[in-house]
Amino acid sequence: LGVTVNVVAPGPVDPFKSFEDACARCYRPKAQKRAGREKVTPQDVAEGVAFLCSDAGDYVSGCVLPYRF
Repeated sequence: LGVTVNVVAPGPVDPFKSFEDACARCYRPKAQKRAGREKVTPQDVAEGVAFLCSDAGDYVSGCVLPYRF
Protein backbone atom coordinates (compact mmCIF):
# COMPACT_ATOMS: atom_id res chain seq x y z
CA LEU A 1 0.00 0.00 0.00
CA GLY A 2 2.97 2.35 0.48
CA VAL A 3 1.57 4.18 3.51
CA THR A 4 3.83 4.93 6.46
CA VAL A 5 2.91 6.75 9.66
CA ASN A 6 5.59 8.62 11.62
CA VAL A 7 5.66 11.47 14.13
CA VAL A 8 8.11 14.36 14.29
CA ALA A 9 8.21 15.64 17.89
CA PRO A 10 10.42 18.70 18.24
CA GLY A 11 11.05 20.24 21.62
CA PRO A 12 11.84 23.96 21.91
CA VAL A 13 13.02 25.20 18.51
CA ASP A 14 15.62 27.98 18.36
CA PRO A 15 14.55 30.35 15.57
CA PHE A 16 17.03 31.76 13.10
CA LYS A 17 17.70 35.46 13.60
CA SER A 18 18.15 36.14 9.90
CA PHE A 19 18.53 34.44 6.53
CA GLU A 20 22.31 34.83 6.85
CA ASP A 21 22.23 33.06 10.24
CA ALA A 22 20.28 30.16 8.69
CA CYS A 23 22.75 29.86 5.82
CA ALA A 24 25.74 29.97 8.18
CA ARG A 25 24.32 27.11 10.25
CA CYS A 26 23.67 24.99 7.16
CA TYR A 27 27.24 25.19 5.89
CA ARG A 28 29.05 24.30 9.11
CA PRO A 29 30.80 20.93 9.23
CA LYS A 30 28.58 18.31 10.88
CA ALA A 31 31.02 17.85 13.79
CA GLN A 32 30.63 21.50 14.77
CA LYS A 33 26.93 21.72 14.09
CA ARG A 34 25.66 20.54 17.49
CA ALA A 35 28.55 21.89 19.55
CA GLY A 36 27.55 24.75 21.80
CA ARG A 37 23.82 24.61 21.03
CA GLU A 38 21.09 24.16 23.59
CA LYS A 39 18.03 24.08 21.33
CA VAL A 40 16.89 22.39 18.16
CA THR A 41 17.00 24.48 14.98
CA PRO A 42 14.44 24.52 12.18
CA GLN A 43 17.16 22.96 10.00
CA ASP A 44 17.36 19.94 12.34
CA VAL A 45 13.62 19.33 12.04
CA ALA A 46 13.66 19.88 8.26
CA GLU A 47 16.42 17.30 7.80
CA GLY A 48 14.45 14.71 9.79
CA VAL A 49 11.28 15.35 7.78
CA ALA A 50 13.25 15.21 4.51
CA PHE A 51 14.70 11.85 5.55
CA LEU A 52 11.28 10.39 6.37
CA CYS A 53 9.92 11.63 3.02
CA SER A 54 12.89 10.31 1.02
CA ASP A 55 13.53 6.87 -0.42
CA ALA A 56 15.96 6.26 2.45
CA GLY A 57 13.08 6.51 4.94
CA ASP A 58 10.78 4.37 2.84
CA TYR A 59 10.74 1.46 5.30
CA VAL A 60 10.48 3.56 8.46
CA SER A 61 7.00 3.37 9.96
CA GLY A 62 5.67 3.79 13.47
CA CYS A 63 8.61 6.03 14.41
CA VAL A 64 8.54 8.94 16.83
CA LEU A 65 11.44 11.21 15.91
CA PRO A 66 12.12 13.29 19.06
CA TYR A 67 14.27 16.41 19.04
CA ARG A 68 15.42 17.18 22.56
CA PHE A 69 18.57 18.41 24.23
